[in-house]
Amino acid sequence: MISLVLLFGSVLATHTVSGNFPQDLFGPADTRMAGQNCGVGPCIWGHADSAVLPIQFRPPPGYRVRILSLRGDLIAWIKTLPGDPPTPAESSAGVLGGFQTTSSLAEENSKECDSCADGCPLYIQDAVTEKQPKTRAAFNYQEVGLMLDADNVLNVKVADWLNTTGKPVHIEMTYTIQFRYEAVGGD
Repeated sequence: MISLVLLFGSVLATHTVSGNFPQDLFGPADTRMAGQNCGVGPCIWGHADSAVLPIQFRPPPGYRVRILSLRGDLIAWIKTLPGDPPTPAESSAGVLGGFQTTSSLAEENSKECDSCADGCPLYIQDAVTEKQPKTRAAFNYQEVGLMLDADNVLNVKVADWLNTTGKPVHIEMTYTIQFRYEAVGGD
């Protein structure tokens, strides 16, 4: 009985919330990795852009947020309005969505492993092309277990890259987040 009282005192009820983050992205010419060759040509080309939506959680004093699960989808389509010229043949754009802690936005590399990002429990990619101008990539991660930084912010990030369509890409990240509040020092 004592352990149940302690557990109840350090962990509050589970909550579920949902939201949507829409953006039109195109951006400037991408100059990352300028001059580098990836075997048969440049590593980076086209245009790139990104946007971040900080989701601010409000736990009671002395508590932090633990993300338990993330589900939803990333949808994208080439933005073509009536009267716009056709999308160029063989053009494409990569699209991505992810979730990150505030500290992971500033870090380039993981402290734990190579080619990894700490505090980034989900990163999903897809692409749109002139032949397939719309896409949907679903995600359903049920065992995330990520404790947010002390600011209790989970950042939603969307981006397009290698965009040779000459047009913006409309991207929407729709999400359902299950989380709970845990007493500081209870993780």
